[in-house]
Amino acid sequence: MEQPLPLAKSEASHAADVTLLPAAAPDEDIHILVADDDETSALILTKTLQKSGYRVSHARNGTEAWAFLNRPQPPQIALLDWMMPGYSGVELCAMIAQRRDVFVYTVLITSRTQPGDMLAGLQAGAHEFLLKPVNLAEFNARMNVAIRLLRYERDLARKQVELQAYALQMESLAEARAQQLVHADRIATLGVMSAGIIHEIKNPLTYLAGNAQTLTRYWNRLKPLLPAVANDALPPDQLGRMSENIPVLLQGIHDGVAHISRIASGLSRFSHAGTEQRTPTTLRTCVDAAVDLSQACWKYHAEVQVSGGEELAPLVINEQEIVQVLLNLIVNASDALEQRSDGGEGRIDVRLHADEDAQYIQVSDNGPGIPEDVLARIWNPFFTTKEQGRGTGLGLAISLGIVQEHGGTMTVRNLPEGGARFTISIPTPGPSAELPD
Repeated sequence: MEQPLPLAKSEASHAADVTLLPAAAPDEDIHILVADDDETSALILTKTLQKSGYRVSHARNGTEAWAFLNRPQPPQIALLDWMMPGYSGVELCAMIAQRRDVFVYTVLITSRTQPGDMLAGLQAGAHEFLLKPVNLAEFNARMNVAIRLLRYERDLARKQVELQAYALQMESLAEARAQQLVHADRIATLGVMSAGIIHEIKNPLTYLAGNAQTLTRYWNRLKPLLPAVANDALPPDQLGRMSENIPVLLQGIHDGVAHISRIASGLSRFSHAGTEQRTPTTLRTCVDAAVDLSQACWKYHAEVQVSGGEELAPLVINEQEIVQVLLNLIVNASDALEQRSDGGEGRIDVRLHADEDAQYIQVSDNGPGIPEDVLARIWNPFFTTKEQGRGTGLGLAISLGIVQEHGGTMTVRNLPEGGARFTISIPTPGPSAELPD
């Protein structure tokens, strides 16, 4: 039969008003150590705590108690008898206080009532006292305080972890913002520089285009007269080759001038991205501009093929922003193909098509594909697999943001035959939508 807890006289007359212990919460594991060489007293305290759902361990002396308290995860509350074989309760309090990695709420159980004894216990590190004979109401009340403080301490520790995580997040965010500002400043500087460079290119280009047109007119006038004039000066076969080659060379000049002009115009618009309003533009126009602007990146190790899109209706978009997205995708594909080790011919396919809901651009390559761990982080700002100096990790993140601002989506997947495919979708306006004037 369970032994009754010895009651003090004050408790005998107020047993009906005993304060109950708070029940252990279902999601908490509070471990309490009862260290007392008196088996009967230890049993009564243990049973009282266990009835409320707490996990309780019993130590018969100070040595056993320290074995519990010196664990990596010791009991959170320790009820320590002042006088025990081995270590005393006061000695155990002092030893626990030396541990900075854990918090143990210590309660000294003693019959000593002298102020000097109380002071010695507090100086050793005790948090609370229980006088013998133990008053059940007082015991429950003091355990209420201990458990409440323990829960506060746990909440504080959890909040501290959350605060540290938040501080790290803010630090990372601040660093990211700083890098974005640096990147934006570089882009702004590039825009200012490119405007001057484009101006310097276009001036001589105008003369070159005009002179090429003049030479073409002269040639068209001279060609019929050439056989009669040069009959004695040039052999017929050489005259024939000249007649064939000169128009080809002149056409090459015209084509080269037109190509440079397209690149300069595209670069001029691109350097002022974001300053223009959305206008009706076909996606094929954006694709052609991106292919022209990126040609220097891929022309020596890959071939770009564009298919579809001629029949697609214009969409109200920011042309420069969509070109920026396509430039990122084509340049990334080119970089992947440049690193191929099999020596095969690189290929970038750009395909346009539409359904009743949206228009689509697919940019595919026959490179090595994208590792699965990279796919999971590919849209994260500042994430890049390129060597330092070749990428900021902002290209795809910015591209995704641009597409989403147009109400669209951008996805990526690896192809079964090798390589990767990015798919951009831009929603088609409904029948009631009107293009701006």
